[in-house]
Amino acid sequence: MSSNSPIGPLTTLANIILAQAQLIDAAYATHPSGPLHSLSDPIYPYTSHPLEKDAEIKKSVLILSAAAEQLVYSVKDPLKGLLDGMLDSCYHPVAMNVVEKHHVADILKAKSGAMHVNDIAKEARIKDPSKLDRVLRYLSTKHIFKEVKPNIWANNRISSALVKKQPLEQLCSQPHLQYTDCPGAAVVSLTHHQAFLPLQHFDAWFHADPPNETGLPSSDDTLVTPYELTHGRPLWKIYKEDELASRRFETWLSAYGNDDRVVLRETLQYLDPKADDLIVDVGGGTGTLSLVLARERPDLRHVVQDQAEVIDNARQFWVAEAPEIFGTGRIKLEVHDSFTPQPTNNASVYILRNILHDWSRSHSIRIMKHLSHAAKNYLSQIAGAQCRLVILEAIVPSPSPSLPFEEVLIPDDVPKELLPSLGGVVARYDLWMGTSFNGQERSISEFIELGEESGWGLDHVLPGDRVNALIFGLVQNGEGTQ
Repeated sequence: MSSNSPIGPLTTLANIILAQAQLIDAAYATHPSGPLHSLSDPIYPYTSHPLEKDAEIKKSVLILSAAAEQLVYSVKDPLKGLLDGMLDSCYHPVAMNVVEKHHVADILKAKSGAMHVNDIAKEARIKDPSKLDRVLRYLSTKHIFKEVKPNIWANNRISSALVKKQPLEQLCSQPHLQYTDCPGAAVVSLTHHQAFLPLQHFDAWFHADPPNETGLPSSDDTLVTPYELTHGRPLWKIYKEDELASRRFETWLSAYGNDDRVVLRETLQYLDPKADDLIVDVGGGTGTLSLVLARERPDLRHVVQDQAEVIDNARQFWVAEAPEIFGTGRIKLEVHDSFTPQPTNNASVYILRNILHDWSRSHSIRIMKHLSHAAKNYLSQIAGAQCRLVILEAIVPSPSPSLPFEEVLIPDDVPKELLPSLGGVVARYDLWMGTSFNGQERSISEFIELGEESGWGLDHVLPGDRVNALIFGLVQNGEGTQ
């Protein structure tokens, strides 16, 4: 082949992969914590490498992964690609659920190495070892576990993330504690329970009439989702009544839900509130977000709002985690239902963090309207006052950014050959929110529409990792934001 031949699309994708791999390799090679851990070897106890949280490395991993997947689908026969995707979607979740539920990774760790499948099955109380062997063999093709010899299995780097903190003998005697500080096992169990099992009702959900923004029955009073049809109760009721489910969710949230701290600090810098300004975190849980802000700016005041039982837990959280801040009187914990009028109407900033994606369009507008009414009341009484609404959410990227703010979500150095979504993480979460709550992840244009219907205008967007900050100002008589 001539050296002057034009570079084809496959080589272009391969070069993208190579460039990102070289960047990642170089970063790990010089890092004090050592090189990238081998895929073949387990990590006990499992801990992530510090570089896995580095913004530039995370971006390189996203680009490399997106290019690698696109390269595979570029060369794979379309029919085989369709079949592979369908089969993986069916069997990957159930296979992962089997090994998590039966503590297979824990057994391998406790027995210090590789084990014959018959011995694993005996420890796990699985009647038919051959079925476990087949499950493990499938997962090993996804680089989860490794078969060192025929029917002899061991943990690798990925499967070791499933190992729980409790000794093996305690996992059966104290099952409610099994997910404590073990996000790998928690995310497998949670997604199987909350995302996979409800798919049996996906077709009914998909073909239902527009649900008056609430659910399968065309009723604005009753929330019925594929999740509720599967498990008999709404998700949040299960979290209130089932300790294991609640602990599992808390573990998942602590590991995967704290990626907004950087963008949160950037938002605070952008807003630049004055000393003693009041910030209200609507649906703020125990107040972890307000704690971050309070440590950044001790001169601000905060209100954390949520349901009564959550606020009870919030008091315990603040006394345990930050008694010196809680004792200043600058933190107020308030019971509030976000579908009722906002009781705190002297705030400079209202925050909705991962709230609206749980709700349909009409419900989201109701939540935002209560905040705009409170803000208007505040501005009418205080000359020169300002009020902002900050929405912290994932944003569905546009395939062809054209609206204001859309381009800031796509880094300048992302190769144009790749999908703007870089793998479609938000698209998966969107379907998950739909089947769990009849909620959705939204695009920039959909957030703008929510604002237009509720009295807010989008002023600025700060991109984050999984979560972005959309900053709205109050629309005054159709003349722009304040």
